[in-house]
Amino acid sequence: MESIHKNSIGYWCHRIALAHRAHIESMTREMGFSAPEAFLLMYLFRKGQSSLVELATLMEQAHPSVLRHIDHLESMGMIKRSPHKNDRRIKVVELTDEGAVIIPKIRSLLKEVQKKATEGIKQADIEKFFDIAKQVDENLCNETPCID
Repeated sequence: MESIHKNSIGYWCHRIALAHRAHIESMTREMGFSAPEAFLLMYLFRKGQSSLVELATLMEQAHPSVLRHIDHLESMGMIKRSPHKNDRRIKVVELTDEGAVIIPKIRSLLKEVQKKATEGIKQADIEKFFDIAKQVDENLCNETPCID
C-alpha cells in the first residue's frame, strides 16, 4: 500500500525539519544547550538585540518557553537582559562576548548537519532543491505573511 504522504510537500518539509532539528539537538546538547537556544544565539548574533515578544514570535513558542531558554543562556553567560532604552517595561536580550565566542562552533555544527543532509546528492540537485524550496516559500508567502 502506497503512503498517502508520498506526494505531500507539507509532509516532507515537516519530516526534513524534524530530522534536521534532531541532528542539531544531539550536537548542541554536547555543548550544554538546545537547538532552539542555538537558533536564538545565531539570531541575536545577526540582529544584535531583540525583545522577548519578538523572539517568541520568531521561534513560534509561548513566552514562558522562550523565557526558559533565555534564563538558561543567561545562566551560562551567553546572553544578557537589559531594559529597553525608551521603555523600561520592555527587556532587551543581546549576546555577550562569551556568547559571540560560541557562534563559530554553532556555524561549524550547522555545516556538519548540512553535509550529512546532502550526502550522496549531486550539487546540481542540491541547487535545484533550493530553487524549488524558494519557489514554494514564495508561493505560500505571497498570500499569507511569513516570518523571515
